[in-house]
Amino acid sequence: MHVPLLSSFAVNVHLRPYTRVSCTSTVKTAANPAPNLECAAIWDLAGSGVAAVNATDPARRAVAMFVDNVDNDKCRDYISGTTWARPMGEYAPYAAWQLEALPAVGEAWGGGAINATQEDECAAQACQRCYCLSLVSLTNLNDLVQDAIRGEDAGYCEAVYKQVRLEAAVQGMTISVTAVTNLILMAAAKGFSRFERHPTISATEATTAKYTFFSLFVNQAVLPIVLYSLIAALDWLPILFKGSYTDMDMGWYNKVMVVMIGTAIINSVAFPLTRIAGAVGSHLTRKCRASCARSQLALNRLYTPEPFELSQRYGRGAWRLCIMGAHHAIHSFVDPRVSNQMTFDDMAGASLTRPGAARHVTHRAGNTRVFC
Repeated sequence: MHVPLLSSFAVNVHLRPYTRVSCTSTVKTAANPAPNLECAAIWDLAGSGVAAVNATDPARRAVAMFVDNVDNDKCRDYISGTTWARPMGEYAPYAAWQLEALPAVGEAWGGGAINATQEDECAAQACQRCYCLSLVSLTNLNDLVQDAIRGEDAGYCEAVYKQVRLEAAVQGMTISVTAVTNLILMAAAKGFSRFERHPTISATEATTAKYTFFSLFVNQAVLPIVLYSLIAALDWLPILFKGSYTDMDMGWYNKVMVVMIGTAIINSVAFPLTRIAGAVGSHLTRKCRASCARSQLALNRLYTPEPFELSQRYGRGAWRLCIMGAHHAIHSFVDPRVSNQMTFDDMAGASLTRPGAARHVTHRAGNTRVFC
C-alpha cells in the first residue's frame, strides 16, 4: 500500500509547481468575470495567432524572459489548489510586463515587473502552459505524439509538453502500481486470515472476504482522496490532505478520477487474468508432465482444477458495489466499465472452475517415459 502512496505523493509535490493552475480559471467568463490571473489581458499569446511559430512575437518573447527566470519552488505561494490566488488586476494596464519595458538581450534580469517577488515570473509560466495546452486538439494530437516518439522538439511549447508527458507517465505508473498492489493485498488478506487459524472454514472465508474488501477500499478509494485533497484545517497532519484540490473542480476529475477509473479498468482485466493465467499454466503443466507422473497421487494433483475462492469474490464484489455507488453518485449512472468488470470477472471464474474441469485419469506404470 505504501508504493502507490509514494507515487501519488510524487504527483502532488514534484509536479505541482508547474502544472497545478487550472487554465479555465485564467479566462474571463460569465461565471468568472474577474479572474485573479487573466492571461489574455497581460500577454495575448493567442490573440496574435503566431506566438507558437514566430520567435519574434513580442508577447512570446516577454513571457519567455519571465519564464527563464522563474523559481518553481516559490510559485506554490501564489497558487491555492489549482487556482491562482493573487489578484493581478491591481497591476493593470501591465505596461511594465511588456517586452518594451524588459531588459534588452544580454542585459541582466532586474526582477521583472514585480522586483521583490516571483509573482510575475510564476504568472508568466502559468500563462505559457495554458496557451500551449490550448493548441492541443484531436486534429493534431497524433502529430504531437509522433513528434514526441521521434524526439523532435516542439519549439516554444516543448517544456510544457515534456512536463505533461512526465505527469502522464507518473499517473500511469500510479494506476499500474495500485492495480498490482491490489493483487498483493488480496493474497495478503488470504494469508493473514489463514494465519489466524479460525476454527472453521466458514470463519476463515468470512475473514478473508472482509480483509479483501477493506484493503481494496482503502488502497483505491481512501488513499487517493487523502493524498490529492487539500484541507487547511488538517494541515497539522504529515503528508495527508496536502494535495492540490480544495473541492471537486475540473482538475479533480481530470487527475484523481482518471486514476480511480483507470485503476478500475486495469483491475477489470487483471483480476480475471490472474485466474486465467493460473488455469493456462496448469494446462501446460499437465501437457508436459502428465505422461511423466510416477504415481496416481501425482497425476491427481496435476488434474486438480483451480480452487473456487468464494471469499475473495465476496470481498471484490463488495468493493465493486462501493465503486459503482461512487460512480453512480458522480455520473448519475453506473459506469459500464466498472459493471463490465463484474461480468468478465465472474464469467472467467465460472468457466475455469466448472464441475467438468476436474478429470479422473488412471495412472499406468507402463505409460511413464524413460526420460522423465
